[in-house]
Amino acid sequence: MINLTTLVEQYAEDTAIAKKTQQFRHFLMNQYMKEIEELYFYITNQLDVLHVSNLRIKKEFRGKGIGSSIMNQLKKFADENKLIITLSPEADRGYKAKLNKFYRSHGFVWNKGRKKDYRISSFYGPNMVRRSMEEDVDRFELEDLEGKDAILQYLTSNGKDAEVVDLGGTEYIIWNDNIIDLEWPHVKEKKHWIYSTECQRLVGELTGMVEDKFNAFFWQHPEVLFHATVQENVEDIRKKGLLAIHKGRGMSNRHIHYAVFTSTEPDWITHVYGPVVITIRTDLMKKDGFTPYVTKEPNHTEAEVIDFIAGKIKAWEPGTHDLSNAYSEGTTEDTVIIYESVPPKYLEVNDP
Repeated sequence: MINLTTLVEQYAEDTAIAKKTQQFRHFLMNQYMKEIEELYFYITNQLDVLHVSNLRIKKEFRGKGIGSSIMNQLKKFADENKLIITLSPEADRGYKAKLNKFYRSHGFVWNKGRKKDYRISSFYGPNMVRRSMEEDVDRFELEDLEGKDAILQYLTSNGKDAEVVDLGGTEYIIWNDNIIDLEWPHVKEKKHWIYSTECQRLVGELTGMVEDKFNAFFWQHPEVLFHATVQENVEDIRKKGLLAIHKGRGMSNRHIHYAVFTSTEPDWITHVYGPVVITIRTDLMKKDGFTPYVTKEPNHTEAEVIDFIAGKIKAWEPGTHDLSNAYSEGTTEDTVIIYESVPPKYLEVNDP
């Protein structure tokens, strides 16, 4: 059975918002008495929809920000009362595009396409809608926009603190927990995007760049490297040098083919690879112009790149996220990989 008290209370609330709306309209009319030619808006029978039927500024006052000032107060009123705003723009001849741009800058979008709301559609032609600030941005409308400026304008007009970040030459827009690619505008959560195919492509590109920079820096300032082995390998190493070998070293490092694996720290490697430490004189290698390509462990570099990207898009603070799953068992941050064999003349064998 319908509760009479509930109906009475609902009627009182509906009457109150309608009355409050009319009071607000009179307030604006008085505030802009000289500048307004026409201003009329009202609560529709949907009760949560504020329809603006007329907003015209006198010609001599146009271009002075009066329309934006009125619209900002209307949006504030709508947000405070959790109201949707609708309107059907009617421009003077030659001003249609300008008026459309004006309303878009205030967060209005055309009520059409996949997300058309038939509840608030107009019988008199296409209309525009702006939803309450308490609602999130309409992703479908956002993804239909073209260009950085249009997307930024839409987000800003909906109260989002959006910014553009450049990652490897590709621009993205971020706000709250979201990210959107300008080339393929689909909204994604930052933490999910970090592990997406799209981001992994970016990680691969940036990892290559970082490895190139590491290689260049290393040979500008060569650091002595160390390799450990067992005693029975020493004689061959004295004759042939350290030969690049293909060695399985975990799933994420399976793509490393022929290389010499070294370390910048000689102390711990004897416990894993053997008691004999071999010093690699990278300074002499550079002097002779022998500078093979060197990198850190690729999976460690990738983890650092992921951490860097996450910091740039504010998915998490750099250095605070657990990246242990990016590290293979048996790999360490002090490893340096040389992608060529190292001749004996650059080696010093330190017998235990």
